[in-house]
Amino acid sequence: MRKRRTSLRKAHHVLKTHYRWYKNHWKRLSSSQLSTLESDLSQLDEAIKNKDRDTASALAQKITAFGKKHCSKSATTYAFELIVALVIALVVATIVRQMWFELMVIPTGSMRPTFKEKDRLIVTKTSFALNIPLHPGHFYFNPDAIKRTQFMIWSGENIDLPDTNARYFGIIPYTKRFIKRLIAKPGDTVYFYGGRIYGIDKDDNDLIELRTSPWLQDLEHIPFTRLEEGVKNPTPTDGDTVNRLVFHLMNQPLARLSLFRNRAPKAEVYNGSSWVEETPPYKDKPKDAITSFDEILGIHNFAMARLLTKEQLHRIASMETAFLEEGVLYLQLAHHHNLTYPQPRHTAYYDGRLIVQLTPFETMIPLKESHLRRMMESMYTARFVVRNGRATRYRTEDYHFSADAISFPDVPDGTYEFYYGKAYKISGTGKATLLTDEHPLYTFSPENVQKLFNLGVSFNRYYEPFATPQDLYPLRYAYYREGDLFLLGAPIFKKDDVTLQQFLQREEQREKLSRYVAFKDHGPPLKEGKIDIEFIKTFGIKIPENHYLVLGDNHAMSADSRTFGFVPQGNLEGTPSFILWPRFGFPPQNPMPWLTVPGCIVWSVVILFVVSYLSWNRRQRTKPVFHKMSS
Repeated sequence: MRKRRTSLRKAHHVLKTHYRWYKNHWKRLSSSQLSTLESDLSQLDEAIKNKDRDTASALAQKITAFGKKHCSKSATTYAFELIVALVIALVVATIVRQMWFELMVIPTGSMRPTFKEKDRLIVTKTSFALNIPLHPGHFYFNPDAIKRTQFMIWSGENIDLPDTNARYFGIIPYTKRFIKRLIAKPGDTVYFYGGRIYGIDKDDNDLIELRTSPWLQDLEHIPFTRLEEGVKNPTPTDGDTVNRLVFHLMNQPLARLSLFRNRAPKAEVYNGSSWVEETPPYKDKPKDAITSFDEILGIHNFAMARLLTKEQLHRIASMETAFLEEGVLYLQLAHHHNLTYPQPRHTAYYDGRLIVQLTPFETMIPLKESHLRRMMESMYTARFVVRNGRATRYRTEDYHFSADAISFPDVPDGTYEFYYGKAYKISGTGKATLLTDEHPLYTFSPENVQKLFNLGVSFNRYYEPFATPQDLYPLRYAYYREGDLFLLGAPIFKKDDVTLQQFLQREEQREKLSRYVAFKDHGPPLKEGKIDIEFIKTFGIKIPENHYLVLGDNHAMSADSRTFGFVPQGNLEGTPSFILWPRFGFPPQNPMPWLTVPGCIVWSVVILFVVSYLSWNRRQRTKPVFHKMSS
């Protein structure tokens, strides 16, 4: 069999490798072995210089065979060379991943349906900045290159998030990277209504792209998950104060409840410049100032929602229900969260902290079969796993299916999800397959609709309505948009729906007869069809300098700025540029420019390095290498 010729480049590598060994260990060879090796190395050096490939190939193969027999490396040398190679590889890989590009796997459902668990992305790090490796900050940063509604990769360093520590390749300590959609920039002010975001920039221009962007049309944005999650319990400031509970939204202290030894609690809200005593929601309030917690960011435009059966309605509801029309199921809404009326409940925890639970107003809407069908047509859930008729939410660690896990008796084992009313089965690689209409997950019954709605986000039976007071509402929300009442991101009740009209009439009557506050449509923050700038400034939240507002596309499963606050500019690192698997294509965002200053810098450095290396390597092959040591 004919031997394959060795290239001049490979021959040169053989020459340098064996010459290095020769310089350090030539005394280990016998006279005849040393003479042979020196002669072959000298001839190989000359053949490479003369570009005599045939001679160089033959000599390289001869020297390689000789080296395997007589020039073995010590374990110490092997270990040293391996360590040096690994260190160089790690340094290069780290610089590339931090400053150029990297591959990213989506670990959770916080960005569903845009990105789902196990999606593989290519992330570019040169779209708007030149990053400092392994440290928040930039050598160069262009804020104008950052566009609202685009996706952002950012570091969790110095952000109020648990479990942000990780390691590159299991060796180099670093902080985890996260992906969210960038909504607002420094100086912007935002407000929530109708599942959408209204805002103005620092120059009072309408951020109309937040309402009209095609990337946001099928998403809904809610200003909070659970308002109690942002409660902090600082040390009392005076001797009469037993405790002070501070409520944070966007990680900003916006309301506080002070508990005293000898007098009634005091509730206050931050109106943008000072703390003022909260006015109960049922009282008339000024239109040009924040006086109640539920006004901030448009909290009162949203209600937490769950479905009840008739038996649960009579057992759980805190309101009088005898006047309600008959329903297949009943929609319970908790709304107008505040600190004054009804008064919050608080209990001492084992470590001395106080646990507080706001007591919102509650109301009911009886649902007809047509409403349930619309809900099924718009249903979405978390990704979940079914085994032996029991279901739990999808996660990366081992699953535990307890005896009281949610029951899906007719559903075959597998991983599933709902989005926009369609159910999918998920393969082990993350690929989704649409289920046929006959699949048992599509079963239309009040029991199945209630199960998917109440438990389809958490897949935890703690969220079943079973007691009074029942604090754990599922992360489902209702809101009005131009008169229609939305659930699951869809108008389940059109404005001319008789059921909705009857509900609004009951709300109006309750409001007249008691201290109740009706859940009604307050309308968008517009004046004569244009953004109401003064309203937004008064009731919205302004993004501080050098910080950015980021939100997950899946509001129910996303830890984002609503929880940990605004992301510092130095933490921003890049944007996803391509989806590799299980589908291929560009992310749904405004296309990123191909030519950017950071990109040109990085590509120039890479090209310069490659050209310089090739030029240096070419020159090296023309220079003599061998020098006799034994003379």
